[in-house]
Amino acid sequence: MSPDSEPPRSPSPADEQPAPGQRDGGTLPAEPEVPATDSNSETAPEPSNSRTFDPTDPDAQASSERVNFYQRRGGRSDFDPGGPGDDEPDPKPSRGAGLGRFLGPLAGGVLVLSKLKGLLGALKFLAFFKSGASLLLFVLIEAWAFGWPSAVVITALLVTMSLGRLFALKLQRRQATAMIFIPFLGGGAGAKTRGEIATEDAFVSIMGPVFGVVSALVCAGLYLNTDSQFWLVMASLAFMLNLFQLLPAPGLAGGSIALLISPKLLLPGIAVLLLVGWQSVLVWFIALMALPYAFMMWKAKPSEDPYLARVTSADRWKYGLSLLAIALVLGMGNRFCDDRLHELRGKHAPARVCVSE
Repeated sequence: MSPDSEPPRSPSPADEQPAPGQRDGGTLPAEPEVPATDSNSETAPEPSNSRTFDPTDPDAQASSERVNFYQRRGGRSDFDPGGPGDDEPDPKPSRGAGLGRFLGPLAGGVLVLSKLKGLLGALKFLAFFKSGASLLLFVLIEAWAFGWPSAVVITALLVTMSLGRLFALKLQRRQATAMIFIPFLGGGAGAKTRGEIATEDAFVSIMGPVFGVVSALVCAGLYLNTDSQFWLVMASLAFMLNLFQLLPAPGLAGGSIALLISPKLLLPGIAVLLLVGWQSVLVWFIALMALPYAFMMWKAKPSEDPYLARVTSADRWKYGLSLLAIALVLGMGNRFCDDRLHELRGKHAPARVCVSE
């Protein structure tokens, strides 16, 4: 052994450990080698199918709100399997969907219109039922008071005058109210709205007495042919009813003609109405209801109201003379009936016996 050589050292416990892959005389499978990587090179992130939620990211917050919205609606969100991703554009609506949005409200409107049409038909039926019910009640009460023949004829006279007004409204293409009959007061139908000019309403009003004259003449003709006192009484009643309609008071046919000639005639017309029928409750009712309108028209200026300003002098003469002619025919008929009734009362009156002392 040379002095330069190192002396042999005793084996340490670390040297006595078995080598890798060997333990207690046995061998273990070798561990897989991990390739060395450079500390300066950037490592690629491992691919992951899961998405992380960053509460500070605005896009993540918007995506979370969309998820909550879709979950409330029961639909799919962008985070559902198979749903579109955040970076995928929203699918464009098809033409069929846009057409459906247009046709949906249209179909709803058609359905609503059909329901309204049915409602209008129901209202028309209700108006017809109301007219029929009031007519039936009128006939029943009149029959209880005066008997069936008188009730039927009186109702026919009132309906005839109403048909004259309805005929005039039909010619003017205007809407009419339903026929309403009130026992012991009368009834009929009229225009729903005022005409554009006073001559329109005057024509509608005067056609009632025109048809009434025809019905009164029919009753008088039946009396002459049958010599029945019943038809004489009905003819007298028809003449008086139509003469009453010609009084120059608001609400009557004569009031419309008086308004056409001069609005200041309405107030004196109410005085004439009370003078003629002051004993009737119906006359007082008509007069009290007509007073406010008569005072208003007394102060009105026809030149400032288009309803009256468009009336010509020819219209005033035409309707004024027509009113006088109808009144003349009705007055002559009423005088004829009164004379015949007085003769019948004289024949059936008991004879007076004078006893002299």
